[in-house]
Amino acid sequence: MALGVAMLLLTLGVWNGGWIKFTLFPTIEGDRLTCSLTMPAGTPVERTTEIVANLERSAKEAYSEKTGPFIFGFYVHRSLPPQ
Repeated sequence: MALGVAMLLLTLGVWNGGWIKFTLFPTIEGDRLTCSLTMPAGTPVERTTEIVANLERSAKEAYSEKTGPFIFGFYVHRSLPPQ
């Protein structure tokens, strides 16, 4: 009995001391990137479109650098008012 308690205490001590690494649910990177743009009221649509195009170009650059076995596509959703 004493041996069992000693082993339990030893195991808990080693685990709490950080010698045994254990993560029940490890954090993983997300598979989606969302970019939201807020401009001051009165900003011309042309300027907004220019900045959105720059963001899209940067995202496509990053996408082309990081293509791998788990990257399947690139999608852009615009919600700009009609011109």
